[in-house]
Amino acid sequence: GRQTNEIKQFFLNHYSLKNREQVTQVVMDLNAQYQTFIHYLFPNAKLIVDNFHLVQMTLRALNQTRVQLMKKYHPNTPEYRVLKSYWRLYLMNYEALEKSQPQWFSHLRNRLTQEQLIWSGLNLSHEFENTQ
Repeated sequence: GRQTNEIKQFFLNHYSLKNREQVTQVVMDLNAQYQTFIHYLFPNAKLIVDNFHLVQMTLRALNQTRVQLMKKYHPNTPEYRVLKSYWRLYLMNYEALEKSQPQWFSHLRNRLTQEQLIWSGLNLSHEFENTQ
């Protein structure tokens, strides 16, 4: 189960305190409800946030900031298009971006490298640049 009492009872009934004291790490999602009793059940354990939820939270913050910034511009502007049409590039590893060979970006009607396109979007807002 996912209820606090069900989780507590499971560990209390199936594992002795001696066994639970040997646990050094507990990997969990960001549910604050779990944090309240994990230290009670596993007194020597460190709480570790799982990578999936950490990445998910980061991507959500990035997209939320990008969309808020995008809404400040009219849809016919290059600023709007660089944020709307090429959002996948903002998710790429910087090292994987093309930095030397310009390519045609039809929504911008311009030839740029992927790096130039990304920086044109990041330069629109310090907040967006810092979200990266």
